[in-house]
Amino acid sequence: MGVKDLALVSVAVAPSPATSGTTLGVLLSAINSGGGGSSPILPTTYPFYATIAPSSTRPTRSNSEVIKVVSAADDATYRTYTITRSSGVPTTAARTIIVGDDMIVGLSAQDWINQVEGSFLVTQVFS
Repeated sequence: MGVKDLALVSVAVAPSPATSGTTLGVLLSAINSGGGGSSPILPTTYPFYATIAPSSTRPTRSNSEVIKVVSAADDATYRTYTITRSSGVPTTAARTIIVGDDMIVGLSAQDWINQVEGSFLVTQVFS
Protein backbone atom coordinates (compact mmCIF):
# COMPACT_ATOMS: atom_id res chain seq x y z
CA MET A 1 0.00 0.00 0.00
CA GLY A 2 2.94 2.35 0.60
CA VAL A 3 1.21 4.48 3.20
CA LYS A 4 2.97 5.79 6.29
CA ASP A 5 1.48 5.28 9.75
CA LEU A 6 -0.94 7.99 10.79
CA ALA A 7 -1.13 9.64 7.35
CA LEU A 8 -3.37 12.66 7.75
CA VAL A 9 -4.07 15.59 5.44
CA SER A 10 -6.69 18.33 5.46
CA VAL A 11 -9.46 18.56 2.91
CA ALA A 12 -8.75 21.68 0.82
CA VAL A 13 -11.64 21.34 -1.67
CA ALA A 14 -14.87 19.92 -0.30
CA PRO A 15 -17.24 17.79 -2.36
CA SER A 16 -20.17 19.60 -3.94
CA PRO A 17 -22.79 19.00 -2.74
CA ALA A 18 -21.09 18.40 0.60
CA THR A 19 -23.15 15.31 1.53
CA SER A 20 -23.17 13.55 -1.83
CA GLY A 21 -20.37 14.92 -4.02
CA THR A 22 -17.92 12.38 -5.40
CA THR A 23 -14.66 14.35 -5.52
CA LEU A 24 -12.53 16.07 -2.89
CA GLY A 25 -9.17 17.77 -3.04
CA VAL A 26 -6.08 18.02 -0.88
CA LEU A 27 -3.14 20.38 -1.36
CA LEU A 28 -0.20 18.74 -3.09
CA SER A 29 2.11 20.86 -0.93
CA ALA A 30 0.60 19.23 2.19
CA ILE A 31 1.27 15.77 0.76
CA ASN A 32 4.76 16.58 -0.51
CA SER A 33 5.93 18.51 2.55
CA GLY A 34 4.63 16.00 5.01
CA GLY A 35 1.74 18.16 6.19
CA GLY A 36 3.59 19.25 9.31
CA GLY A 37 4.52 16.48 11.70
CA SER A 38 2.32 13.73 10.24
CA SER A 39 4.50 13.07 7.15
CA PRO A 40 1.73 11.63 5.01
CA ILE A 41 2.60 9.26 2.24
CA LEU A 42 -0.76 8.62 0.68
CA PRO A 43 -1.40 5.51 -1.39
CA THR A 44 -1.12 5.77 -5.14
CA THR A 45 -2.67 2.36 -5.73
CA TYR A 46 -6.44 2.40 -5.90
CA PRO A 47 -8.84 1.72 -4.39
CA PHE A 48 -8.03 2.49 -0.77
CA TYR A 49 -10.17 3.48 2.20
CA ALA A 50 -9.91 6.70 4.23
CA THR A 51 -11.78 8.23 7.12
CA ILE A 52 -13.05 11.81 6.93
CA ALA A 53 -13.49 13.44 10.35
CA PRO A 54 -13.75 16.93 11.81
CA SER A 55 -10.33 18.51 12.31
CA SER A 56 -8.72 18.02 15.71
CA THR A 57 -11.55 15.74 16.81
CA ARG A 58 -11.39 12.06 17.64
CA PRO A 59 -13.13 10.17 14.82
CA THR A 60 -16.25 8.30 15.90
CA ARG A 61 -18.96 6.50 13.96
CA SER A 62 -21.28 9.45 14.58
CA ASN A 63 -18.95 12.24 13.35
CA SER A 64 -16.94 10.49 10.60
CA GLU A 65 -17.38 8.88 7.22
CA VAL A 66 -15.38 6.05 5.68
CA ILE A 67 -14.85 6.68 1.98
CA LYS A 68 -13.44 4.52 -0.78
CA VAL A 69 -10.91 6.42 -2.88
CA VAL A 70 -11.09 5.03 -6.40
CA SER A 71 -8.77 7.34 -8.37
CA ALA A 72 -6.87 10.62 -8.31
CA ALA A 73 -5.71 13.36 -10.64
CA ASP A 74 -3.16 16.08 -9.92
CA ASP A 75 -2.96 19.63 -11.17
CA ALA A 76 -0.46 22.30 -10.14
CA THR A 77 -2.07 22.79 -6.71
CA TYR A 78 -4.38 19.93 -5.77
CA ARG A 79 -4.71 16.17 -5.82
CA THR A 80 -8.37 15.54 -6.58
CA TYR A 81 -9.69 12.20 -5.40
CA THR A 82 -12.72 10.48 -6.86
CA ILE A 83 -14.54 8.85 -3.97
CA THR A 84 -17.40 6.48 -3.23
CA ARG A 85 -19.40 7.71 -0.25
CA SER A 86 -20.63 5.59 2.68
CA SER A 87 -18.13 2.83 1.98
CA GLY A 88 -16.47 0.06 3.88
CA VAL A 89 -17.92 -2.59 6.11
CA PRO A 90 -19.67 -1.70 8.24
CA THR A 91 -20.75 1.34 6.27
CA THR A 92 -20.89 4.81 7.71
CA ALA A 93 -23.45 7.44 6.79
CA ALA A 94 -22.45 10.19 4.39
CA ARG A 95 -21.74 13.37 6.33
CA THR A 96 -21.20 16.96 5.35
CA ILE A 97 -17.53 17.20 4.34
CA ILE A 98 -16.08 20.69 4.69
CA VAL A 99 -12.77 22.38 3.97
CA GLY A 100 -10.46 21.70 6.89
CA ASP A 101 -11.80 18.24 7.71
CA ASP A 102 -9.14 15.59 8.27
CA MET A 103 -8.58 12.78 5.77
CA ILE A 104 -7.00 9.91 7.69
CA VAL A 105 -5.53 6.96 5.82
CA GLY A 106 -4.95 3.80 7.82
CA LEU A 107 -6.27 0.29 8.13
CA SER A 108 -10.04 0.05 8.12
CA ALA A 109 -12.36 -2.83 8.86
CA GLN A 110 -12.80 -3.17 5.10
CA ASP A 111 -9.04 -3.56 4.62
CA TRP A 112 -9.04 -6.43 7.13
CA ILE A 113 -12.02 -8.06 5.44
CA ASN A 114 -10.34 -7.79 2.04
CA GLN A 115 -7.14 -9.29 3.44
CA VAL A 116 -8.92 -12.21 5.07
CA GLU A 117 -11.01 -12.89 1.96
CA GLY A 118 -7.88 -12.72 -0.18
CA SER A 119 -6.09 -15.18 2.10
CA PHE A 120 -9.10 -17.48 2.03
CA LEU A 121 -9.22 -17.39 -1.77
CA VAL A 122 -5.49 -18.08 -2.05
CA THR A 123 -5.85 -20.99 0.40
CA GLN A 124 -8.75 -22.41 -1.60
CA VAL A 125 -6.92 -22.13 -4.94
CA PHE A 126 -3.72 -23.78 -3.68
CA SER A 127 -5.32 -26.42 -1.44
